Amino acid sequence: MEILHNIKRLEQYRKDLRKRMTKSETLLWSRLRGKQNGFKFRRQHSIGSFIVDFYCSECNLVIELDGITHGDDSIYNRDKQKEKFLKEKRITILRFNDQEVIKNINETLESIWQVCDSIINKEKE
Repeated sequence: MEILHNIKRLEQYRKDLRKRMTKSETLLWSRLRGKQNGFKFRRQHSIGSFIVDFYCSECNLVIELDGITHGDDSIYNRDKQKEKFLKEKRITILRFNDQEVIKNINETLESIWQVCDSIINKEKE
């Protein structure tokens, strides 16, 4: 059976990323951690060979925050590969711009909770 989540060889890299979180990642994490709205999120979680910013296993949801470096061609192409892989695994992806998170954290959270609720309600049908 293929191990898909938190592959051991990426463990140190995930830890390093947690220590170097951006301002927007830190802000969003402060509002996601500890099941504050009933959903458990993990930060800097690996799925396959990719590391996502945030992941909720209950909703099979990835949240990615795009900063200034996401305009770089190599990062953009890597993001496209990551998105394709995640979609093949039937994982929902939400993307937010760093500045959007910082300026509108409550709206960002509302969008996340709506998607989580929608996914959970769809599963109940």
